[in-house]
Amino acid sequence: MTAFATAGGERLGRPFWWLWAGQSLSGLGGTAQSLALPLWVLQVTGSASLTGGAFVVQLLPRVLFSPWAGVLADRFDRRGLSIVLNLVAGALTLVLLLVVSLRNIPLYYLLTVLLGTVSTLNSAVLPSLTPALVPASRLAAADAAQEVTNGAIIALGPLLGAAVAVGLGFSCAVAVNAASFVLAALLTLPVPRQEAAANDRRRPFAMLRDGLHALTGDRLLRTAVLAEAALFAFLGAVPQFAVILVGEGGRTGEAGLFASAMGVGWLAVSASVAKRRNVLNPAVMVTAGAALAAPVIGLVVLCAHAGPVWVFLAGLVAGAHNLLFAMPNTLLCQRHADPAALGRVLAFRRSFVVSAQCLSLALVTFLTPVWGVGPVLAAAGIAATVTALPVAVLSMRRASAVTV
Repeated sequence: MTAFATAGGERLGRPFWWLWAGQSLSGLGGTAQSLALPLWVLQVTGSASLTGGAFVVQLLPRVLFSPWAGVLADRFDRRGLSIVLNLVAGALTLVLLLVVSLRNIPLYYLLTVLLGTVSTLNSAVLPSLTPALVPASRLAAADAAQEVTNGAIIALGPLLGAAVAVGLGFSCAVAVNAASFVLAALLTLPVPRQEAAANDRRRPFAMLRDGLHALTGDRLLRTAVLAEAALFAFLGAVPQFAVILVGEGGRTGEAGLFASAMGVGWLAVSASVAKRRNVLNPAVMVTAGAALAAPVIGLVVLCAHAGPVWVFLAGLVAGAHNLLFAMPNTLLCQRHADPAALGRVLAFRRSFVVSAQCLSLALVTFLTPVWGVGPVLAAAGIAATVTALPVAVLSMRRASAVTV
């Protein structure tokens, strides 16, 4: 397996940047739409519960279909698969444009689930295709470049969605997203065709079982993903409820400031990682994320009502901390997993993380009316450190034993 050694100075190469550009455009368009359309539901129905349901149906396909995304990514040409999925997403978004004009909420929910399913299937393509496009020594830089984009999308996507919805209308926000999917497909065309990673034609359930075993049967990957899932089980709801905490008492502006600062913090750290020439140890990053969970969340709770400057600083720290445990295991799987099963390994890892995030949202939602937002978040930070740190340390020790 690949060791955590000093990297050379190879470039990422044009094929990677073509793929990165396409995925970045579709990600930005999708994020803008994911905020704009729930606001449209609120405008049409006036119902907060139906608006909340609009967010739920966006998340549901990630839990249900992530493992199958890995089967597709391993069984077919990943480049061609990405092109097809982007074109299907563009077509579905155009149908959604008609639904918005008809103000049909049930059809909106249905199409949102279908779009979420296509997006989930496509989510396994980029990280599983990246190792075939860049030198092994540049995987950390490639993943960090993608996280730079994610940080920018986190910071700018909601603002873009709100601006387009208010300035040009909800239909325009949907049309922009449809165009982004088509552009993503076109930008992926120059990427070299890839042979199917898993050269077998067994039944999908058999491939699914073997992919799960490739993850859970590997001692290093198993402990690393378990530590990450433990962090998300307690911290998965923190970004949303931290915004609520900051915005209590009508401080809407400060809530927006905190959310944007989180994106800036994520962006700054991922940009720093992208510049590094040495190969990072993902297990060390996850361990640091586990150790810092309690103090970082405590800082957020303390600064929530301390004024705009402190709110912004707390958001920066929280965004940087999120990156410590949100990015590393993608890199670890890319380096350590069998290339023929990489799509499934990444997909199962994503499924575990999203399921843990849903658990976090359920726990925090249930406990907040009883204890209050601030105490619940502080308790979540402590629980994350206590639960995840021992497993993360074990993962770090196993990673240090990996040899060339």
